[in-house]
Amino acid sequence: MAIDRIASQPAGSQKCEIVELEPGTHDGVLIVIDVVRAFTTAVAAFEAGAERIICVEDVERARNLRPSHPGALLMGEDRGLAPEGFDFGNSPGELDDLDPVGTTMIQRTSNGTRGLSWITAPVVLAASANNATATANFVRQNYPGLPVQLVVTFPTGEDRACAQFIAAVIQGRPASASKLQAEVLACAEAYAALWTRPREPGEVELFERDLERCALVDCADLAMVGERVGDGVELTPVRAGDDWLRPSSDSLV
Repeated sequence: MAIDRIASQPAGSQKCEIVELEPGTHDGVLIVIDVVRAFTTAVAAFEAGAERIICVEDVERARNLRPSHPGALLMGEDRGLAPEGFDFGNSPGELDDLDPVGTTMIQRTSNGTRGLSWITAPVVLAASANNATATANFVRQNYPGLPVQLVVTFPTGEDRACAQFIAAVIQGRPASASKLQAEVLACAEAYAALWTRPREPGEVELFERDLERCALVDCADLAMVGERVGDGVELTPVRAGDDWLRPSSDSLV
């Protein structure tokens, strides 16, 4: 379901459409957005040195996948908390002291990774505010002729604000990082209600710090490019100047 057709896009610019998550096969470029916190956590893992992240739909799939990837670490959440046996929760702050250079991470979250697992498209990327411009630039440089759908995975507003920012950069329109940051922080109040049940004090403090991290716009210069592997999606970081092999044009039609 389209929720924003970017009516103000300049004539001749790349078509962008903001949509709600709909499982199935899509055309063109699909950018799946989860600002709080799945793809902010994914960015943090790549910035710490992770080689790849395999995103899956459910907790059991994550657990069952680990033996096939020796040394892999599990991260993610179920109803906001790290599932039993996971190495990390769905928290960028938990990864600050991590040294996963060359490590495979397996991630499961209630919205972001499930959304990735539910869709198929010729080009798939994952994004948050942290890597918004890098994602847009990747699309502009590699797929200037393809239509773009930006998928919001949660209705509180920060994903849509991020989608609007990315669409503006793709189309060469003004994009305000300060406005995006303010909108992400404003949405934090909606998450406060999810954290009213008793929790450990340190856990709440970490969540509050994570929200601040989620609001950092363009702190990472990398796109997270997805490739379907089985019933999951493997994300690879692509930075400006990286030697990245673009799929052939035949695979994009």
